[in-house]
Amino acid sequence: MIGSHNVGDSEEEVVKGILSVVEKTKSKQPRASLIVMGLLPCGRTPNKRRTKHEQINKLLTEAFTCRPDVTYLNPDWDNFIQQDGTISHRDMFDYMHPTENGYEKLCDPLLEELQNSLHTFLKTNAPNSFVEDS
Repeated sequence: MIGSHNVGDSEEEVVKGILSVVEKTKSKQPRASLIVMGLLPCGRTPNKRRTKHEQINKLLTEAFTCRPDVTYLNPDWDNFIQQDGTISHRDMFDYMHPTENGYEKLCDPLLEELQNSLHTFLKTNAPNSFVEDS
C-alpha cells in the first residue's frame, strides 16, 4: 500500500506523493487505466496512525473525485475493524499487513472493478474475433 509507511510525513505530503506517482505513471502511459486503493486501518486498537490513514483516505477521495482517468477505491474499514474497535490478527498478522483472509476482504472490490473495466474494454476496444462463414 503506497503511503502506509510514510509515518513521518503529514497527511497532505502522503497524498501529494501518491498523486505524484499517479502523474508519473500517466505521463509514461497516458492511456493506462489506473486504480488507486486507499490505505487500510492499522494498529490492533484505535491509534493516531489509524486516524492519519483515515484522513489520508478522505483527502484521496477528494483528490480523485475530479479525475475520471483514475479509479479510486476506498477500502471498507468495517471489513477489518471489529465492533470493539480492534483489528483481528486473522486479517492483519501484525495489524498493518493483510493476511490471506485480509487480502480477500481487500481485493473483492478490486476484483469487481477489474472485471467491470475489462468487460467495458472488451466491449469497446477488442476487435471482433468471430469470422462469419460465407
